Amino acid sequence: MASQPKRFANTLTRLESSATKPIAAIGAVLAREPVSLAWGKSYAVRLLNPAGQPLAGAQVWLVTRRTDGTVESIPMGALPELGTYRATVPTRQSALIDLRVRVSTGDKRVEVPVKP
Repeated sequence: MASQPKRFANTLTRLESSATKPIAAIGAVLAREPVSLAWGKSYAVRLLNPAGQPLAGAQVWLVTRRTDGTVESIPMGALPELGTYRATVPTRQSALIDLRVRVSTGDKRVEVPVKP
């Protein structure tokens, strides 16, 4: 039975390494100014492929890092404008210090910083 956890750990390592294959350069820009809501700030992000075209059909998360060390991964929903996704970051006591978008297409995943 001692071999089962080891085999499981090796499987996880293989899955993690295949899930982090690089995606060719993806750009992430704020599609519009964040909107302040009573419970947080709503961000709309536009993703662009290496040719500068909108990137649609991806699984997308907004990843935030705060001054108190908190990291949140918030699923983003697709908007009608091709390649544009939106999520609301809950209001917290600590300030945001980093905002990134995690993009997953098939077995490939990348995190890119959001630029204004």
